[in-house]
Amino acid sequence: MENIIKVKGLTKKYNNFLALDNVSLEIKKGRIYGILGRNGAGKTTIMKSILGLTFPTSGEIYIKGAPIDYKDKKQFFTIGSMIETPAFYSNLSARENLELFALIRGITQKNAIEKALDIVGLEINSNKPFASFSMGMKQRLGIANALLHEPEVLILDEPTNGLDPMGIVEVRNILIDLCRDFSKTILISSHILSEIEKVADDIAFIEKGRVVEESSMESIRSRCGKYTSYVVSDVYNSARLLEENYENLNYIVIDNKEIRVFELNDKTNSINRLLINNGIDVFQITTQNESLEEYFKKLTGGDGK
Repeated sequence: MENIIKVKGLTKKYNNFLALDNVSLEIKKGRIYGILGRNGAGKTTIMKSILGLTFPTSGEIYIKGAPIDYKDKKQFFTIGSMIETPAFYSNLSARENLELFALIRGITQKNAIEKALDIVGLEINSNKPFASFSMGMKQRLGIANALLHEPEVLILDEPTNGLDPMGIVEVRNILIDLCRDFSKTILISSHILSEIEKVADDIAFIEKGRVVEESSMESIRSRCGKYTSYVVSDVYNSARLLEENYENLNYIVIDNKEIRVFELNDKTNSINRLLINNGIDVFQITTQNESLEEYFKKLTGGDGK
């Protein structure tokens, strides 16, 4: 599958601070690519580097196979973007704001404004000023502005940040429709693992400016281990019994009540008997797959939030 954007060995230093450390990404055409990491991990810096809003210290970026040339504005016509909070004129309506931005950017496509507003579900002829928009409406207008020149690629920085649950669902559905129905390639960033999991085809985990893993969501889901959770009265002695009776058992202690045992679900009953026979109360046993959040925790050794 064709890479529409390729990042190779991208490094960015601010004085003595290493914001990006040898980052490499491959964003495939017609897919949603999620950059996932904590606040400050380097997500926005990657996007700004691709867009020419900041210049990398070293590394290479390719757009549709051609090395990026920050002086060639035509090369960026293939990309629409929304970085950080969308900024518009507070006293103007959605349509008036887009008319102004279309004029500034020299966009002359017929019905471009109507089409963009329709895609994101904003009223075309509403006179409601931007200042009275909900956060969800503001984010949708930002996406509409990125769509005005009908780009092949959308780069959206934290598009669901600050939204209420309904707003998150609305933006999520817009992104999925843009990819599936309008053949857009979408690069999004987020620190909300559950949202990336719902929309992304491919994902990169970023931690302290480094890519700790890049993979398809399908591959990650297949590797999110199945585990059996035991809620018990005595975690310390439960762990001791597991160590003494099962060689090389893959388990973790979650807190002072729960132990999770991976890849040994055929031994659920024998573990349960072992614990009970040694005076440990077993309050609950459940079997399930790891969430993306749990997978991220294992990769980074932290909480992923």
